[in-house]
Amino acid sequence: DLGGAVTPKLNWSSPKDTTWVNPTRTLRCENADTVFLMLKASDRIAHDLCHAFDGWDKDGDEGCGGVGAPRFTLVLKKWYDLKPGREFRCFVTRDGALRGISQRDVTQHFPPLAAEAERIQDLLEWFHAERVEDAFPAGGDPYTYDVYVTSGDRFQVRLLDFNPAGGTTSPLLFTWEELSLRESPDPAGEGLGGEGEVEAPELRLVQDAGAARVQPGEAALTGVPFDLVDASPGGALQGFLQHVRETEDTQ
Repeated sequence: DLGGAVTPKLNWSSPKDTTWVNPTRTLRCENADTVFLMLKASDRIAHDLCHAFDGWDKDGDEGCGGVGAPRFTLVLKKWYDLKPGREFRCFVTRDGALRGISQRDVTQHFPPLAAEAERIQDLLEWFHAERVEDAFPAGGDPYTYDVYVTSGDRFQVRLLDFNPAGGTTSPLLFTWEELSLRESPDPAGEGLGGEGEVEAPELRLVQDAGAARVQPGEAALTGVPFDLVDASPGGALQGFLQHVRETEDTQ
């Protein structure tokens, strides 16, 4: 029904930390075995299933096991081979204002984006005002959403996903502190543009291939077995062996 290839996710997360176990090195799954393999190998999925409600009041009506706990759902989305340089993450304040826009793939520099930056920002501001802003009540929790901007003569926006701000959601080229999504504009005028209008959101891109903003990809952080991490300098296994040596030396 979905064309023979899907990308899986649960309520909040996709197993993008396990693309290294997939022969395609992507989230593309063409059978159930690949779906289960990626889900079972993913720390992100394990967190959603086992620790998503850590810190909630388990004795109340909400939280893990409570009446208000959402049902876990496996979502299969139709696979599209998207260009990573055309994906962006938008950050929205509790009052519904678009505060910042970041290039989603922060592992590399995409030269065409610099020339298109102003046009992309204008389009995403329009998209937020016309398609997203009124879908959530003002004064609620801040949130983020990811979009895909098509290339060519006519740019179009495709909505990919929504996520809460903070937690396991990455601020990418920003920090959560500088975004300040829970703060409202100062009524005295600070943070406002001319004539009482909210200041335009900032669009951040990786400016060049050697820029300090380039960050390591997910595979560099997650595609390593725990045994190797534990055996590395500073790892748990190395620390245990060092403790044993020190104990033997003192006896």
